[in-house]
Amino acid sequence: MTHSGERPIQALVARGVQYVEVRCLDINPFLPLGIDLAEARFLDAFLLFCALHSSPLLDSDECHACTDNFLAVVKEGRRPGLQLQRQGQAVGLQAWAEELLDSIRPLAELLDRSLGGDAHLQALQAQRAKVADAALTPSAQVLAQLQQGESFTQFALRHSKLHAEHFRSLPLSAERQAAFEAAAAKCCATRRNWRPRKKVTSTASPRRTRPASWPRRSSELHHKYNQRGKGRDRRPAAPRSAWLA
Repeated sequence: MTHSGERPIQALVARGVQYVEVRCLDINPFLPLGIDLAEARFLDAFLLFCALHSSPLLDSDECHACTDNFLAVVKEGRRPGLQLQRQGQAVGLQAWAEELLDSIRPLAELLDRSLGGDAHLQALQAQRAKVADAALTPSAQVLAQLQQGESFTQFALRHSKLHAEHFRSLPLSAERQAAFEAAAAKCCATRRNWRPRKKVTSTASPRRTRPASWPRRSSELHHKYNQRGKGRDRRPAAPRSAWLA
């Protein structure tokens, strides 16, 4: 994370990587935060798997296949029997997902041994159940509610109101309220004390002046051109009818 006035490369050299941003992760519209602890624990195991698993370079054909697989899952991920491409061979989405979950399982077990309990294994099993039954996925649950006659706008507004009421029912503690007020006051003070940087004097050469002999207007340029053309032996222009000959 960068501080004020700091470049990303400077922050990386000074403090290293402080967080990893996970993309292509859809939020769950049924959850107030869009994600819950079970999904977060599964992501911990998944990211640990990504960090430790070998990742060879992809050639051009395999890179295109990955893009096609991504689009296919986005558009038809719940379709039974969906086929993807892996190293030039067709593979079923469910079979490939089961392989990945089997590979992630040892990492989930490792996290549970380190932290105690079996929360990461339970999180893994929740994702395995979605692979076996696409109706358990959030997208399928949204479609199920829309098929009951509710529009998407009504669905989104209804859940937005539910989430808003959820957060209103959880007032901030005195410590957290004081911390937010102190951060706001510090931000306002910084803005009041901010001064624009001084402009750096340019060392570029001064702008060249235009010679007095140069024409200043296009009309003068045409006049000079016509003046130069006088006295030369020029053929008369052909009549317009000759163009059609």
